[in-house]
Amino acid sequence: MANTKRTALAKARAQKLTEAMEILRTLGFAARQSNEVAGYTLLALLDLKPTQPWNSVSAPLRGITPIIEFVGAADEQRKNGLSSRATCAQTVPLL
Repeated sequence: MANTKRTALAKARAQKLTEAMEILRTLGFAARQSNEVAGYTLLALLDLKPTQPWNSVSAPLRGITPIIEFVGAADEQRKNGLSSRATCAQTVPLL
């Protein structure tokens, strides 16, 4: 049961990330500003969790550190915190 929930959450996370990246591309952002980290950054800025619908977005005030934490929680694959920090610091000003 727990494995099924984890799999469903992973699928929802991947779907939401794909949608976020597509939104960024549709808005005309270049590849560097519409990659995975940019997608996660957009989701963080909107405080949108994987299972929430897009119409439930909010706009909390978030600095770099909370965005990095959101990305870290969302992207379990990312192991190098320094790399994530550097990438987010590069991505956020470009959004």
